[in-house]
Amino acid sequence: MDKIESPIVEKIPYQVYFGKVLNENRGTGELMDSPISLNDNYYWIRDDTKQSERILKRIKEENDYFDQKFKSKSKFSKSLYCEILSSMKENYDSIQTQLYPNSFYKYFSRYNTGSDYVKHYRINTQTQNLELLLDENLLVIEGKELDITDFYVNPSEKLMSYGIDYESNEIYELRIVNIETNELVHFIKDLVYCSYEWVNSNTIYYLKGNETNRLDKLYKCNLDTKEEILIYEETNKEFDLSIDITFDEKFLVIKSGNYSECKIMVIKLFDAEVNESDKLIMLFDVTPNVLYDIDHSGDYFYVYTNRDECTNWKIFRYNLEFGVEEEFIPHNPNIYIETFFCNKHNLVYSTKINGSTFVNWVDYSLNQIKIINGLEIQILNFSDYISKDYSNFKIDHVYTIRLSKNKLYNDPWIQISFDTMTSPHKIIKWNMNTLENILEWEKEVPNYNPNDYISERIWVPISNTCSDSNKWPLGIPVSIIYKKDLWNKDGTKPLYLYGYGSYGHTVEPSFDFKILPLLDRGWAYAIAHVRGGSFVNYSWYEDGRLQNKLNTFNDFITVAEYLKSNHYCEDITIEGRSAGGLLVGASMVIRPDLFKNVIAGVPFLDVMNTMCDSTIPLTVEEWTQWGNPNIKSDFDYMIQYCPYSNIKSTDYPNMFITCGLWDPRVQYWEPHKFIAKLREFKTDSNIQIIKTTINQGHFGGSSRYKYLKEVAEKYAFILDEDISDSE
Repeated sequence: MDKIESPIVEKIPYQVYFGKVLNENRGTGELMDSPISLNDNYYWIRDDTKQSERILKRIKEENDYFDQKFKSKSKFSKSLYCEILSSMKENYDSIQTQLYPNSFYKYFSRYNTGSDYVKHYRINTQTQNLELLLDENLLVIEGKELDITDFYVNPSEKLMSYGIDYESNEIYELRIVNIETNELVHFIKDLVYCSYEWVNSNTIYYLKGNETNRLDKLYKCNLDTKEEILIYEETNKEFDLSIDITFDEKFLVIKSGNYSECKIMVIKLFDAEVNESDKLIMLFDVTPNVLYDIDHSGDYFYVYTNRDECTNWKIFRYNLEFGVEEEFIPHNPNIYIETFFCNKHNLVYSTKINGSTFVNWVDYSLNQIKIINGLEIQILNFSDYISKDYSNFKIDHVYTIRLSKNKLYNDPWIQISFDTMTSPHKIIKWNMNTLENILEWEKEVPNYNPNDYISERIWVPISNTCSDSNKWPLGIPVSIIYKKDLWNKDGTKPLYLYGYGSYGHTVEPSFDFKILPLLDRGWAYAIAHVRGGSFVNYSWYEDGRLQNKLNTFNDFITVAEYLKSNHYCEDITIEGRSAGGLLVGASMVIRPDLFKNVIAGVPFLDVMNTMCDSTIPLTVEEWTQWGNPNIKSDFDYMIQYCPYSNIKSTDYPNMFITCGLWDPRVQYWEPHKFIAKLREFKTDSNIQIIKTTINQGHFGGSSRYKYLKEVAEKYAFILDEDISDSE
């Protein structure tokens, strides 16, 4: 085959300034009075309108190049798609759920074979009458991506609501529909991320965003009058709003803050169908470096916080009437409290101890605590539990357990999701009184035998600094799976390494049928639970944030080096999406010799230029996540790991980047600038390609079949070795 040349990208010098710039919001703090400038030859690829002919031509050239390079792999990609599809049960129902007390209805969703999208149903438990509420497939518009989110039914169960987006920009139209007549009762346009809450049968509260998608306004709408009333506007440009309802449905909770600090306000919700009061009560004002979440039960707010230097969080309770605080779940430096909610008779919460997750519940008198680890339960006196030393506690069994919030406040049953890397997803109900458990739902996986596969947890020593080794003596946890008849620890097999490592988000070692084509070809698949996520605990997250961010990339590289030197693999392919794309991009630029292939989905690659510019969505709110390069100390630190800033003349691995033109979270120009600069400097004959989907956003194809085709493409890229430019 003749050599196919990559597109030639014009270089136009442009100076980007960091520091104080006239008439621009560059943040607060010690901004540089004398700005520093960096040249960016590919800045011109940015087009905020995403409609200029020049930019669309540039994207088409790259897509054409992708199609040409990928043409020989087309049949293989289709074959892989069929292989993945063969392990997906195409027709199934979700678990049935009662939403409201004294209701005769249970709600569920259904996928049918061949249907891209879900159907929403309810069944009358007295008459067994089945009612179709919404068929998402009927809302598809040809040539558009369909994104439906936050499907709810109001408390009278006469209205349903959902957000719909055809532009892939996560700006939704909220539709409220009469269930009986299917009549559109009301709609509200331009809801960024579609955040809203029903507080009674005819009233909703919802959030709206500004031009950079910062959620800054709280509204209320009464469906009788259709009047939309502004309740609160957040003027702090670095704060985002979020809303929730306490589980006992007595308060609307308004949280305003960023990744470092927040304030909590509430609005009392009365039993009457019309709430005539919208008075905001400030529960907790802003305190530097203090975060809160709350729920309510009985006479108390239960407050989840890192206040008082509680690095793994604690829970106290607060009586609003008397202004009295009482300690409830004390802070334990070895037990990270992940999340919680208040049931009528128990406080339910999940914890992590060195990477292992537990679901716990304790009655409000703090007598006994029940602890679920996997499928087993342990009962302890609460006093014994809080005094126990968990500093060296470690479970190497690889599993994922998730706590789901009940729909009914007084329900004695809680719902827990459980799976392992080898065992498909199960939903188990536990009775908090009798300790009875029931398997409610189990995912069916065709053409799969769990006995053919093995998963394990390994701990990789942290070696980048002595202080880190002392702080984290167990090392970096890695979850790995392989097919036992095809994989041997002899250093000759390929390995697929996945990572994320930001925002405290944990990539759990869950079952994923989509990786079976790799395992069935003798690959091992591993997840590096690096710092920046909270897999170990909250301090694990803090140790990979702001001026600790380099730890995230050092951990990932350390894991890759360990896997190679200890004969887990010969070649390593790495993948990450979004902030995980930053992880693999930075790791590749720091150690390009370590990896064979890099898969980067919607990758955050131009950290410096994005984080200095407040007009780009998410920048302002995320200064407390990454830092603000308009401040000299942050500039000096962030430029060390920014992938785009550190491309140099050397050999780079094969790279496959995907992005969406209308992605509001990571702008399309970041990966396009990166690929242009990479090709300018690279000295190898490997292939680095980018595929841009014109009508997609941050989360890829919304159709489940289209999404599987995207997975098959990336596997075809790495499994077919004939991918060099010398062909």
